[in-house]
Amino acid sequence: MKKLKKQKNQKGFTLIELMITIAIVGVLAAVAMPMYQSYLGSTQVRTLASQTGDYKTMIELCMARQGGVRVGCNHNTNGIPDQIPSNAPGDLDTLTVVDGQIVLLTDNTPPMNGVTFTFTPLATNGIVGWTEGGTCLTSTPVLC
Repeated sequence: MKKLKKQKNQKGFTLIELMITIAIVGVLAAVAMPMYQSYLGSTQVRTLASQTGDYKTMIELCMARQGGVRVGCNHNTNGIPDQIPSNAPGDLDTLTVVDGQIVLLTDNTPPMNGVTFTFTPLATNGIVGWTEGGTCLTSTPVLC
């Protein structure tokens, strides 16, 4: 008499199931990467903007001493720190202050790609406000 062997239930994935899973992961990655790059760029912008805090404070003091006028508020004068040189670490290439305007130039690597950021002080009724500008407004993604 022949003994009938029961087949064990084989568990696992078929090749087509694995291929579909890989395709779905690929599509999700393709959608997520641009979003991640944009997030990374905006995070780095916030980091660069935070580095301008001391400069903004000193420019505001300089403007207060000069009656709200920003002309003459330059780096390395009126208590404003010296410019950050081009060998600065991170994404910042240079930071300069000319007539109260802070100009940040980033390095040429992604996601910053050499864009510039400007912070311009505007005095209204003794209160200094800051406007942002530069080529970061026309970059893709918009970084400022």
